Amino acid sequence: MNLTYLKELTNKLNNYVKKHNSFNDFYNALMDDKFSLFKKYDYEETMNELNKYKDVINKIISIIYKPHIKSIKEETLIRSEVSSSLSTSSFLNTLKDIKLWKNKDNKLTPEYVYNEINIDTIDTYENRFISLLIDYLDINIIEISLSITPLIDSIEDIYEISGFNFGRNSIINDLVNNYDYPINDLFIKEEGNKNKVYKLTKSLIKKVKHLKGSNFYKVTSKKLNNKNILPTNILLHDPLYNYCYKFYKESYLDLIKLDSYKELDIYYYNYVLVSFINKLVKLNIGKTSINKKEVLYFDDNNRLSFNKLSFKKKLFSFIITMNKDNLSFNIETRLINKAIRSDTKVNNTYKSNSYILTSFYLNNINNEEINNILINNKDNYINEYIFTMNNLIGEYKNVINLSYYKKDNELKINNFINSLMLLFDCDLELIKDRCPICKESNISYDGFNYRCNNCKATYSINNIINNKEVMWLKSGRR
Repeated sequence: MNLTYLKELTNKLNNYVKKHNSFNDFYNALMDDKFSLFKKYDYEETMNELNKYKDVINKIISIIYKPHIKSIKEETLIRSEVSSSLSTSSFLNTLKDIKLWKNKDNKLTPEYVYNEINIDTIDTYENRFISLLIDYLDINIIEISLSITPLIDSIEDIYEISGFNFGRNSIINDLVNNYDYPINDLFIKEEGNKNKVYKLTKSLIKKVKHLKGSNFYKVTSKKLNNKNILPTNILLHDPLYNYCYKFYKESYLDLIKLDSYKELDIYYYNYVLVSFINKLVKLNIGKTSINKKEVLYFDDNNRLSFNKLSFKKKLFSFIITMNKDNLSFNIETRLINKAIRSDTKVNNTYKSNSYILTSFYLNNINNEEINNILINNKDNYINEYIFTMNNLIGEYKNVINLSYYKKDNELKINNFINSLMLLFDCDLELIKDRCPICKESNISYDGFNYRCNNCKATYSINNIINNKEVMWLKSGRR
């Protein structure tokens, strides 16, 4: 399955770090492109997988329409006058239950008696197995849906903004002036089987939703904890059940490749972090700027870990540290001019910090939790960003969609790093009183940085080489 790329990348990184844990070795490995940070989506593989799921789902639908049943004996209370012969068990139970007996004409007579009846039920071992299989199919089809979603572009995805704008650098201006009319290249049929994969995935999600809403599933689901299914006569000899059983046995190791979405989040965090380090390594950084004593390791949760990594690029240095509380890391950017050491001490005028939170997907379920994390950290950082593989809620403010299936991921990280180094030659007296982002004059100054109280942009006035004063735009609208 395409999603296994993340797990394979983490395993490859882990194996390398076990043998070469110094960052200096890791630096050289990145320079030599030993770790691929792009994967071409295999539509043919996914299509074959989905067709297998489609076939087994069709078999399950046939089973649900006519499932195997079993008869069970159940004891119930009936009025004594309508009862026929009682079984020995029912007779003894009636004798023991004093609540059933009434005194009539000085004689104890049972008003109600226990009576055994045969009941047909679908709650069998084999049918519980079918519901277990439905759960597994549901998880894996959703994973395929999550993997294909970033590859289906929308206008807002392409321009990373909500709604239209109309100026010189607007969406409308670009669409009208840079594309033939009718506008092409945006919604044309994609390469390979992308559209077929998307449509089939959507169809199977609906079918599984229908299966999980059936009475069959409601009666038989969540009751089979042992995943080692025993080969009963029905599973071996009934053609429909046997098809499902063989599929399960042949595909079991592949069906659930990830223990949880938390594990997937950790793998994605490793991908984002290594993508950042990889780009910084390749920005013509001299090894003298790297802490050669720094070591890398993987913690108990399979998360790539370290103490501090530092880099230098022209006038700036970047120091990366990780947060242990959640899947995030910090980038501290310092304007150090000609200083050789990347960790040269500077005051807050020459310093900016960014908080990078990663999540494999951003949806309505985890959006509140993620926003709470950002709110709790907003006073500690000038910038806060969410990097996600799947932006399922269409939120683009400080949200960056970084997909290993897209070749522009390196460009995005490069532009992100450049955004941390925005120096402007401008009228410094003017920007002390007016925000360069929103033009509001509601500006506060803490002795180091100017902050717009309207859009929350942050900037500073800095001396660079030859005592030239420039504005350093540290953050845009927040």
